[in-house]
Amino acid sequence: MEERIEELDWVTQRSECSLSVIFEKLKTQIQADVKTRNSMRPELAPYIFNVGVKGDTIIVTADSNRPYMAVQFELSGKSIVVKNKRDEVMAEATLTLNDRGECKLKVAGQEQELWQFRRKALEDLFFNYF
Repeated sequence: MEERIEELDWVTQRSECSLSVIFEKLKTQIQADVKTRNSMRPELAPYIFNVGVKGDTIIVTADSNRPYMAVQFELSGKSIVVKNKRDEVMAEATLTLNDRGECKLKVAGQEQELWQFRRKALEDLFFNYF
């Protein structure tokens, strides 16, 4: 049974649930994901993953002898947009303060944790590209 919250300082909670704060968390977590994935590469693997930050954009690339592959996370107005190397939108997330007082991403009407958003964006690049 879900615990009911009687009172919550929702104004403060919502203020802390801002795109800039969440985007900074996302940046740190993506950098950690890339570091973790690179640590799993076999010795002498013909590829390496890189992450670059340029303003309000985070780009994860695969450097290899295969065609260029990238995933881009962009702070865009009131959302975070994920694009592929052809600049096509793969996902778009807004923020919501849910009924439990938790700051969550909202993608296609569904609440997501940051790790779920990163997995959906990076899984193909990390595990299906090679």
